[in-house]
Amino acid sequence: MTIVLYIFAYTLINIYLFRKVKKSIDNDVKNHNLKVFIYFILLILFVSPAVNAFLRSSDLEKISHAISFFYISVLTYTSVIAIVSDIVKLIINKVLKKDKSIFETKKYRYISAVISILFISSCVSYGIAHYSKITVKSYSAVINKECNIKNLKIALVADFHLGYTIGYEMMEEMAEKINNENPDIVLIAGDIFDNSAIAVDDFGKCTEALASIKSKYGTYAIFGNHDVKEKLLFGFSIEEFKSDYRDERMETMLNNAGITILDDKVTLIDNSIYIIGRKDYSKPGFGSEKRKSLDELITDVDFSKPVIILEHEPKELEIAASYGVDMHLAGHTHAGQFFPLTLAVQLVYKNAYGIKDINGMTSIVTSGVGLYGPQIRVGTNSEITMINLSFK
Repeated sequence: MTIVLYIFAYTLINIYLFRKVKKSIDNDVKNHNLKVFIYFILLILFVSPAVNAFLRSSDLEKISHAISFFYISVLTYTSVIAIVSDIVKLIINKVLKKDKSIFETKKYRYISAVISILFISSCVSYGIAHYSKITVKSYSAVINKECNIKNLKIALVADFHLGYTIGYEMMEEMAEKINNENPDIVLIAGDIFDNSAIAVDDFGKCTEALASIKSKYGTYAIFGNHDVKEKLLFGFSIEEFKSDYRDERMETMLNNAGITILDDKVTLIDNSIYIIGRKDYSKPGFGSEKRKSLDELITDVDFSKPVIILEHEPKELEIAASYGVDMHLAGHTHAGQFFPLTLAVQLVYKNAYGIKDINGMTSIVTSGVGLYGPQIRVGTNSEITMINLSFK
C-alpha cells in the first residue's frame, strides 16, 4: 500500500509540474524539435526511479540511480517553489484583488523563471556539497544508577548506506574523526549497506576503514532495514517480505573488521553496562523470521545495572521505557535528510532526531553518516554522535 500511495503522489506532482513547464515551453520555445527533445528528457527523468528496479546490478544501475536521485532532488525544490508561487498568485489575485493578467506577461515569466532556477540550483548545489562533510554532534546524559564505570564516552554512528552513493572515502574520514574523539565504545545503529553488496565500491578498503576504528571496549553493530538484498521501486521493496535476506558478504565485512554483531543479542560491558542489540523492526534480515521480543531479550538482564538498547529505528520507545531501559540509541530517520522532509519526519516519530526524555529513559537519535536516495543534505548534517554518559 505504501508504494502505491508513493507512486500516486509522485505521479500527481509530476503532472502538476509538467503542466506548468508545458505552459512556459509553449509560450517561449518556438522550435518544434526543441520542444520534443525537452519533453523526451522530462519523460526519461520521470521514469528513471522506476527503471532502477529492473536493471541488474552493474555500472548502468549506478548511473541510473544517480540520475533518478538527482531528479528527485530537483523535483523536490521545484515543487516547493511552484507551490509557493501558486500561493503568492492566490494572495495577489484573491486577497489584494490585483488583475491576474500580470502573471501572463513575458516580464513576469522571465523574472519567476530566474528566481526559480536560482532557488532550485542553490538548494541542490548546497545539498550536494554539504552531505559529504561529516560533523561531530555531542550530548551529555546521566543514568541514575551506580556503576563501576564512572564515565562512558560513546560514539554512535548509523546509516552509512554503503553502495550507490557512499564509498570507502567517507568511511575513512568517519573512522579518523571517531578516533580523534577517543571513545570508550563505538555503536553502529544499522543501515550499513544500501540494499546491495554488489554496489559497494571497494570491500577491502571499506573493511580496512571500519577495522581502523579504535576504542576501549570495541565496536558493536546491529543491522537496519536496508541491510538486505532486495529490488526497490521508488525506494520501496517490490519483493515479498519473506524474500528479504541479507547478503552474507555484509556480515563478512563486519566480522573481518573486528565488529561484534549484536542482532537480538545482549552483551555486558566490563561486567557493568548492558547493551541490548535489536534486529530491525521491519526487515530482520532473514525472510519471514521475526525479531525477538524485548521480554525474551531481557530474561537474564540485571536491571540494577545500566541498560542501553541499540536499535536501528526509534520505535516503541515508551515500551522500552516501561521495562526500565535507561537509554535507547537509534538512527534510521536521517533527521529528514533534506528540507521539507525535515518537517515531515517530526510527525512520524516520538523522537525523530536528537536527545529526548521518554518517560525517564534517554532517547538519542543520530542523523547518520551517509544518506539514502538523493545525494543532498539540506537542514541536516552527516554526523558522528558523541555521548558523554555519566552515572550516579
